[in-house]
Amino acid sequence: MPGAFGLRHASAHSLAASRVEGLDCAIPQRRERTVAQAIGEAAGKIWSYLNENGDASVSAVVRKTGLNRAVAERAIGWLAREDKLVIEKQKNAEIVRLR
Repeated sequence: MPGAFGLRHASAHSLAASRVEGLDCAIPQRRERTVAQAIGEAAGKIWSYLNENGDASVSAVVRKTGLNRAVAERAIGWLAREDKLVIEKQKNAEIVRLR
């Protein structure tokens, strides 16, 4: 069943910055981030950090980037899966480096 203005199955997010005929204002965009977006943003931050600073332990990456440890670990896994970095065990630390 169509909703307001005859739109069917549309969310505020999918209509962000679009205009509905006859209205002068844009529909506000949702500000919620998904888990995947948060991990993707963290992956970008980690990649940039490693690109600028070289190899680092996972603990150092978390500390220096200010990321939540769980999100940082997921982002590192994502980058490793995408073959963007390597994770190596050295003594008691995991070291990450870009490929």
